[in-house]
Amino acid sequence: IRIFWEQCILPVHIYKKKISIFHSLANIIPVMSGYPLHVLTVHDLAFMHYPSMTGHVRELYLKCLIKQSAVKSHKIIAVSDSTRQDLIKFWNIEPEKIKVIYSGLDDRFTCTERTRINEYKIKKGLPETFILFTGDMEKRKNLIMLLQAFLMLTRDFKISVKLVIAGRNGNDYKNIVTFIERENLKKDVIFTGYVPSEELPLLFASANIFAYPSLYEGFGFPVLEAFACRTPVVASSSSSIPEVTGNGAVLLSPFEPAKWAMAFRELISDREKREDL
Repeated sequence: IRIFWEQCILPVHIYKKKISIFHSLANIIPVMSGYPLHVLTVHDLAFMHYPSMTGHVRELYLKCLIKQSAVKSHKIIAVSDSTRQDLIKFWNIEPEKIKVIYSGLDDRFTCTERTRINEYKIKKGLPETFILFTGDMEKRKNLIMLLQAFLMLTRDFKISVKLVIAGRNGNDYKNIVTFIERENLKKDVIFTGYVPSEELPLLFASANIFAYPSLYEGFGFPVLEAFACRTPVVASSSSSIPEVTGNGAVLLSPFEPAKWAMAFRELISDREKREDL
């Protein structure tokens, strides 16, 4: 339905309304429309980095239409320099055609009163001390590595802490559940399922640490959301994430769980260091 609307119905509306400039906010323009100037916002090219993590039909759709959209557009807005470099690397898009404009953050993401945070934790049954991850459980989010680090933290370093995973099931969900069952982590890993956007600021503010081990992000909104809620961040050093964090987070290779475990231990044990972040 979406493809039919974008590529068949939308061009008709553009033509009838005599639109001179059309800005597409989500990676794809109506490629058959030859009338207006097109501005395209590209958020990421994850499917180019990890094609095996995308279904074949969806991969073909993304590769064909997003590439054609990028080639045909008169100007492209990339949400990070990492995405800009991907456009140049994979599709030879002219660098001067691309402008980097970083994404903004909703005003609701602010540090809230401690009383409201405590009330929210009690209402949702959240543990006193926990590491938080938010996002769909997809393979590129690298949650198996996070679980390995969490296992080292709790078993090897004897740190009493829980892991809260907030998000929808994705293509890595079965592997995640299998790992948790094999390592007897059911009591230590909490799945919240989908969390409404209006609750996210309280969830971030409730966490002791926000962990973001993703292998690839076009921007990485959750990191920015954690910053706004003053939650210390340990994140992957890959793709656009260092652009978003600057010096405000602990950045680590997404392939070294032992280093993540040590970073978690240090932050949980050292309140001053948490506050510095």
